[in-house]
Amino acid sequence: MVILKTKTLHSTHKKIEKAVIIGVQLQGQAIQIDEYLDELEQLARTSGAEPKKRFVQNLDHPNPKTYVGKGKMEDIAEYCKAQEIDVALFDDELSPAQIRNIENNIYDYNK
Repeated sequence: MVILKTKTLHSTHKKIEKAVIIGVQLQGQAIQIDEYLDELEQLARTSGAEPKKRFVQNLDHPNPKTYVGKGKMEDIAEYCKAQEIDVALFDDELSPAQIRNIENNIYDYNK
């Protein structure tokens, strides 16, 4: 007879991370943001994440503090908490300050 303690076994099954896709539609931008977000969503799936929702905001320019506006950031944080989202993917390069502010917004909201 063999007895295995399941707590000592390690699963080789990779957890699928839940992701949100976030983009800004700039005024006067020729290509619609959906094309960019479709590509980002495909890249997320290829890397093993499962996109659950898209957040898009129409702006003249990205918010220098959080990329999106305050209200949209609150919506994103609320959704991430409620749905236990693992990854937030942005369709733009973020500054170190934006990354820090976004993390702080989501972390503070989840307290």
